[in-house]
Amino acid sequence: MAITSPTNGSQATQTFTLAGTVSDNNALANVRWERNGIAMGALSISSSNTFRVNNLQLEPGETRIRVIARDVVGNESTAEVTAAYSVPRALVVGAVPAQQDGSRFVVPISLVSTGGVSGATFTISFDTNYLADAQFEWTSSLDLGFKSVNPETPARFRVSFALPAITLDAGSNRIATLSFRARSVPASLDTAIGVNLIGVYDENGDSFSNGNVVSSTSLRITKRKIVADNNANDRLDVGDASVMLRMVSRIDPVRSWDTALNDLNKNQDFDSGDVIRVLRAVVGLDPQPTVTNGIGLSRTLAVKAAAAGNIELVADKSTGAAGEKITVEVRLRNQSLPISGASFKLQYPAEALRLENSSSHQVGAIVPNGSLAVWNVAPSQNNYAIQSGLISLGITSATPFPINNGVLARFTFTVQSAAAAKYAWPFTLTIAVGRKYSRDGSAICASEPFNFQISAWLLWLLSAVKYSVLLKLEKLPGLDESVPGRRSATSAIEAPS
Repeated sequence: MAITSPTNGSQATQTFTLAGTVSDNNALANVRWERNGIAMGALSISSSNTFRVNNLQLEPGETRIRVIARDVVGNESTAEVTAAYSVPRALVVGAVPAQQDGSRFVVPISLVSTGGVSGATFTISFDTNYLADAQFEWTSSLDLGFKSVNPETPARFRVSFALPAITLDAGSNRIATLSFRARSVPASLDTAIGVNLIGVYDENGDSFSNGNVVSSTSLRITKRKIVADNNANDRLDVGDASVMLRMVSRIDPVRSWDTALNDLNKNQDFDSGDVIRVLRAVVGLDPQPTVTNGIGLSRTLAVKAAAAGNIELVADKSTGAAGEKITVEVRLRNQSLPISGASFKLQYPAEALRLENSSSHQVGAIVPNGSLAVWNVAPSQNNYAIQSGLISLGITSATPFPINNGVLARFTFTVQSAAAAKYAWPFTLTIAVGRKYSRDGSAICASEPFNFQISAWLLWLLSAVKYSVLLKLEKLPGLDESVPGRRSATSAIEAPS
């Protein structure tokens, strides 16, 4: 076997063709190649025992190219060349192997130069449809310098470093790594990492105006083998459930293809029932799905019919002055079938009522210890200072709740002085996005998902020192009471006199 292009040593251009010959007394099993130790994939061998790949790019500095051939008996042969492409200065985002969605990419960032570099500023951009949880980390080569990483947008970092009147060594210097979690993909694809080199500076602070180049890369994300395997280990575990609950509660956005890739209960939706199926496999109540040539699927269970039941919003008192607390509970009653999960959205008037911190919202007594719950206080999950009046909860358990009826969730609101500005404030609980679920992850309803909306109004009597509160729960127009599980709720608080 021989590599005929590129050759060892300095190259005149960055673009190159990988070419060579390979033959064996036995039939060839496969021929593959690597660049700087990174597997790049298989090579096609022609009838004349040659291989050729056009329009490849050398990285600034040295690029080590290795070709490995294996025959059907198991014998291996290798050939290797080291090609050098020299530029005065280059910012290089290195190539990395393909990863299955749910894995993490760790991308090296290097500065290659002939010497004299003391600082640089650049931006790195990426597609958040496919890459999430971006983390930028400096290496020890810049320990003596000043460094800054500014996430200008969720999809772009602006990065700078400056050394104190000293320079980086000539050659290739690994200055940082950038890592991502690969999000789910509808099919295996490449997603580009964009790099813009804004400036490179010497030890006097003067810029290098010429001879600055960038070398970027694309990341190859392969499609998962198992439905709902969100962390790329080809099995279902609690990590998958955590990622799924973040999407069910809309902390993480849901793309059009996420439903099919997570729909374990086969109801053409992405919901808490799918998370329950994951946890049942984790604890051994259901078997782990197996990997096939296509997507691995777990069994489909029939949707159960629902027992009639009610949902209530109940406040702990009917009056409250500015600064006082009002506790509102979401309660289930008259539920006869087992419950293993629920998700809902609660809309409240943030001008009149506010959640102070994470202790202001808690799961209720019917939720067993060890359940998985994810809260989202819109618009920024844990930033209570900018709460907009919408809170979502996704919650699930691997086994049925010990009791079906009682408090599902509790909210403690602080009355605001602005409550006196209006006579009535809307207050709505919607259980529609994620529903209640039975022990096998199926929605406990008939042909249509459990879908309930309860409207409440907080009435503030402006002439009083304290504000009187009325929770008026009404059946919304268009709700069909013939569908099991849909009932108009009745108030637990009488109207103020």
